Amino acid sequence: MNSSISTLTVRLLLIVSAVGVNRTCAETNSVRISPFLKASPAYQQATLRLMLDEANVYASRLKLPEKLPLTAESLKEKFVAPPHLATGFGALGSLRTTNFSYGFGKGRHLSYIMRLPKDKSNRPLYDRLKPWAIDPARVDTNAAYMMATQFLVNAFVDLPRLSSAKVSIEPMTVLDMTTCIYTVEWQRGGNPIALVTLAKPKAELWTLRVEDPELILRPALSVNLPAGDDTGPTK
Repeated sequence: MNSSISTLTVRLLLIVSAVGVNRTCAETNSVRISPFLKASPAYQQATLRLMLDEANVYASRLKLPEKLPLTAESLKEKFVAPPHLATGFGALGSLRTTNFSYGFGKGRHLSYIMRLPKDKSNRPLYDRLKPWAIDPARVDTNAAYMMATQFLVNAFVDLPRLSSAKVSIEPMTVLDMTTCIYTVEWQRGGNPIALVTLAKPKAELWTLRVEDPELILRPALSVNLPAGDDTGPTK
């Protein structure tokens, strides 16, 4: 399973490519980065501070197994997107701890949370998921739905706005093995707008994705910098 940091980084680079920006120009052993992709140290520090504060709020409300508060020193990896991508596409960056990755990729909101695998071995997926194996007769989509909606509420998602969306609830199966890991997805017009992957019976959050930023009730993050910083604010 890849971390959402890698996913978000690829997403950002694809966005830049799509709008026709010259990202890099390799010359011998050096790489020249387009000004479009540059961010001042002040902007990076201010954005990182906002993302950390937001991740702490979410981790606390979702009761994620994290050592709080998250700090810059406790992060395993961090990525701050250039301000042009924040203003043009709402992508601020991402953070990764030992247990989770947090992606700020939609409307300057924390819109992606992913649990990182604890088992980093090369064992087959079938073997790694055996602890969650259940008898198919024990599949409980109603309980999974209730857990998923509670996660969304705790993640500031406007649940009533999802009422008109199509919902699918599926337990994860690998070969002949059914597990108590469920994916609950909401779609509108054939496009996913929200998704929760969780494991019962302890209600462990594995993935939370919100593709429509208008569903998020929490205010978008805004980076305000001191006068004279040439990066500019993101509002």
